[in-house]
Order: sequence, then C-alpha cells, then structure tokens
Amino acid sequence: MRRLPLVAAATFSLLGCSNAPPPAAHGYFFDVTSATPAFAQTVANDAVKKLAALHAPAHTRLQLLHPMQDDFGAALTTALRSAGYALVEPVAVAAVNTSGNAAVQPGATTLAYIVDRQAEPGLWRLTLLLNGQPLSRLYRLDGVAAVPASYWIRKE
Repeated sequence: MRRLPLVAAATFSLLGCSNAPPPAAHGYFFDVTSATPAFAQTVANDAVKKLAALHAPAHTRLQLLHPMQDDFGAALTTALRSAGYALVEPVAVAAVNTSGNAAVQPGATTLAYIVDRQAEPGLWRLTLLLNGQPLSRLYRLDGVAAVPASYWIRKE
C-alpha cells in the first residue's frame, strides 16, 4: 500500500519526460557574436578527417539531410567536396522526388549536423549524424580558433 504513491509518482514523472519537446534535428546554433569563419573552417576540416577515417572519400556518397547555408555548412560542404566525397544536396533530392518527401537515395550515407554550445563557457559540440548514428566532439573556443577539447565519441 505504501508503494502505490511511489509508483504513481514515478509513472507521472516518466510521462512528463515523454511530452517534452524534441531537441532540434540539425543546425548551427553558434552565438553570432562569437561566430568566426575560422572556427567553422577548423571544425569542418577536423570533421572531414574523421569522416575519411570511417568512410572512404572516393567510395562514399553523402546525402545531406538539410540545407547547409550557415558558415559551418558551407565550410563542411567545401571540405567534403575537396576530399573527394560525392554530395547529394536536399534541393536536388526534392527536384527528383515528385512526392515532396526527402527520400534517401539508395547507397547514400545520410549526413546531418548539430553545432551547439555546452554548459561550460567557450565549449562547443559538433555532432555529425551519419545514417542517424551520432559522432560527436567537443571544441574549445580559444580567441578565434577552435581547439579540440575531447576525443571523437561514436555511438554504435
């Protein structure tokens, strides 16, 4: 009898968690006052080095799941193309797909990213989503330069 209120409280707590808004699916959430093209370029080059270790550039086609219109997205797209990756951009997929849904092309590895601030000041996280699996690394903002603050973390 004494456990019933405890079980009810735990159940309602879990229900509250399920109604929380989902995190942003992708994007570049870098503070505009701190954002520099040098930060974006350094992080993008580092990300491409890691991608090259996991997926061979000349043998991998990446389908971008969202437009890469910010500084980081532009730097990442340029670095990926320079490394030899074939990119399928969202606009091209929508033009080919008559249903209006962004369908994944056969044989393509999907790619999305999130760049967001961490609780500690000056600490930022890059998360690449490859076929939905996260690959993350922390960066510290030293002046205008990005310095890796952790190892790459990959969820399998």
